[in-house]
Amino acid sequence: MHETEQPEMLLRYSQIERPKSVDDVRHPIIREALRLVGIAGPNIEITSMADIPAGTGLGSSGSFATCLLKVLHNFKRQNIHPRELAEMACHIEIDLLKEPGGK
Repeated sequence: MHETEQPEMLLRYSQIERPKSVDDVRHPIIREALRLVGIAGPNIEITSMADIPAGTGLGSSGSFATCLLKVLHNFKRQNIHPRELAEMACHIEIDLLKEPGGK
């Protein structure tokens, strides 16, 4: 990094975001996962690619939330039990984002 460059958060999915803080993250699952795991940035890059469009009802958002949480815990060098991981993913979608979904 050059002296004039500021550390940043870089998020790439169907859009590209360079938020200044977690509160500025537009992607709701990424924002809430970062908050829940306690990662405030700024030196983090998250890239996601998917073949399934949003809103299909196939559970892709739940899968994304679960994988993202696992990666964020690994980033912090924290082990997490699969059951706790599933509970956290459900908490994000059902409780925090008020998205319809099953458990």
